[in-house]
Amino acid sequence: MKNIINSLLVIVILSMTLLACKKDITQTIKSDGIAPVVKLGSTTVELTSATATDTVSVINWSRADFGYKAAVSYTVEMVKAGTSFNAGKKVNVGNAAQLKYTGAVLNEAAIGLGIAAGTTGVIDIRIKSSLSDSTYIYSAVAKLTVTTYQVDFPALIVRGGNSWITPSARSKGFVLTSPNYDGKYEGYIYLPNADVNTGTVNFTPVKFYLSGDHNGWSTSATPMTFNAVTNQWVATNVSFTAGNKFVFTSNGGYEISYKVNSEGKVVYAGPPSWAGSDINAPGTGTYTVILDMSAGDGRYTYKIQ
Repeated sequence: MKNIINSLLVIVILSMTLLACKKDITQTIKSDGIAPVVKLGSTTVELTSATATDTVSVINWSRADFGYKAAVSYTVEMVKAGTSFNAGKKVNVGNAAQLKYTGAVLNEAAIGLGIAAGTTGVIDIRIKSSLSDSTYIYSAVAKLTVTTYQVDFPALIVRGGNSWITPSARSKGFVLTSPNYDGKYEGYIYLPNADVNTGTVNFTPVKFYLSGDHNGWSTSATPMTFNAVTNQWVATNVSFTAGNKFVFTSNGGYEISYKVNSEGKVVYAGPPSWAGSDINAPGTGTYTVILDMSAGDGRYTYKIQ
């Protein structure tokens, strides 16, 4: 009888132990998680140079709940509305649940996302809550409408011309700019007597043309002439008919070409993006067409007069 009682006691103890283990396992099972909810301090922000140092946007969010206590890292992801989050801006804020933007920083971010300076666009914002590289959840997308303002883009002043003297102003036709704040600079330098040390500079001489309905889309029939005084490309006596369209091409092709975006600003239209739309001629008549690239990429302009 004593042996039977001892056996029963062992069984009871083992059963209690198994139950305790099972209970511990249940407590550490991860749920799918409750995603954070984004709350914007304001859904519309109009940026100006006067508010450059002010806090103009505050992004708040509730903390994610994975079903148990854990260290969660948050990343704010932003893209221009309608584009993929894979190509957007990502800001890791650690365990914080808020991100503040001053006017200048938000303006730079918005322009970098593709909202051109001086225009209004929408930024999609979501929060990524991560436990690890493989365990994370996303919030729903919040939308922030932003009006940007024109700034001096990051620029490189380049030596050029006959004397190789660095210009004192940014508007002398020797400016390389980075309108997307991405470390990529573009611009055009006038080198009438190019003389560079071998291996120091690689460049492609460019001559621009007008290609359009007026000349059967020829890439050589309507050349433009560079004016070294105004730093502008000019084509005179161009005959347009109402409804004609044209683009700026160079060197006999479209590899380096320019059109306009939805805001009417001159944009690069070559590979790989092949962006932009053809430019509308003003109507039937004879015109002078001017392309001004002296202020650097992001500030190219054209006139038809």
